Amino acid sequence: MFQESFPLTDKTCFLYGNPQPSHLLIQPVGAQDLSGGLEKEVACLKKMAGEDFLLAAFDIRNWNQELSPWEAPPVWGTEAFGNGAAETLDFILRDLLPELKRRFSLSSELPVILGGYSLAGLFSLWAAYQTDVFSGIAAVSPSVWFPGWMEYALSHPIKTSRIYLSLGDKEERTKNQTMKTVGDNIRKLYQRYSALVCTEEIHHPQPEEQSSTRHFLLSCTLEWNPGGHFQHPEERTAQGFAWSMK
Repeated sequence: MFQESFPLTDKTCFLYGNPQPSHLLIQPVGAQDLSGGLEKEVACLKKMAGEDFLLAAFDIRNWNQELSPWEAPPVWGTEAFGNGAAETLDFILRDLLPELKRRFSLSSELPVILGGYSLAGLFSLWAAYQTDVFSGIAAVSPSVWFPGWMEYALSHPIKTSRIYLSLGDKEERTKNQTMKTVGDNIRKLYQRYSALVCTEEIHHPQPEEQSSTRHFLLSCTLEWNPGGHFQHPEERTAQGFAWSMK
């Protein structure tokens, strides 16, 4: 399996998989992933979905700053949340995707799936409200308890056609009053996304034929995993990407 790393702007990118893939997977990762977790995730993904993918992960140095859509007070400890998600998404759209397409001569029609774990899962969902570049989102144990998230998510249109949601079945069993909302929130999101109708323009090959429009329900699933938030993140993330590729 192809494997490579390279610097890009102020980040380091890590590539795994097939240089001529059927799906391009994008994932923000933290220090815990770079100490062996990412290789374990890739091994699981190969077993679940084969090797016809290219995973491009990039390092996040300040998790609470770079992945948060807006500023919020601390939920645990003393570290508050910043508003760096827009800058991180800009890196993906303006730097990472063009560089990958240049390096591997990737088609502009190649499906691109954005995914991540925990706050990176919330970032992935948020990104799908900002752009229609991503054909699918793998939000694995996403931080949907984030202050203000539900109000935003339920009042804005999302711009993707496939969403994978998952949560550990013990994650909502916490004394933290903010984080314990994660279970009810993800159920509400699943109901919301499952009822959304997507629209697709169909362009016919013959110039004399007019374009037509296809309407279909957004494809969404919610998977419950045994255990809490910190159990088996690599396998859970691989499962999210595997489902999104189907």
